[in-house]
Amino acid sequence: MVTELLGYNPRGANLIDVMYCFGNSLTRGEPGFGDFLDRVDNMEEIDPEGDEVFAGGVPLVVRGTALAVEANAGTPLQDVFRLLTPAHRGLLLATEEELRANIPSDLPVLLRLDEWHQPEDLWDVMPSQHETFQMIAEVLDSKDPARYQPTLPANMHWAHWPDAGTL
Repeated sequence: MVTELLGYNPRGANLIDVMYCFGNSLTRGEPGFGDFLDRVDNMEEIDPEGDEVFAGGVPLVVRGTALAVEANAGTPLQDVFRLLTPAHRGLLLATEEELRANIPSDLPVLLRLDEWHQPEDLWDVMPSQHETFQMIAEVLDSKDPARYQPTLPANMHWAHWPDAGTL
């Protein structure tokens, strides 16, 4: 299983795509953290002082592609990066090659979720008590992706998690 998390990491000083890899057939590494993939090529231009704010007047370069962003100088970087996602999701998220870097190439994809309903209070709700994770367990047990039939609305959009990207 590969779980991907894209977010601004102030300590890492970049928009980072983190691969969490779990399973008994990993081709490298140990279960847990996989690769940390920096997405912005020109951080020194967009935040030259390291103040975690957009310098303005320069495009963000992601994987060699210059992207114009509608943000003023002084805009917090997490807000700038959030502006990129709707139009440039494919550039920001992992390629198939990156997703499969730690798992066998012939391992079939059973279920791929781009959004789901995440419990808002992770400390109060055990995965076994939440619909999303119960259904994922059913899919894994039955090997039938049709068993994933959520009734709760997806809440993975950053607007549901306003403190994400802050320390």
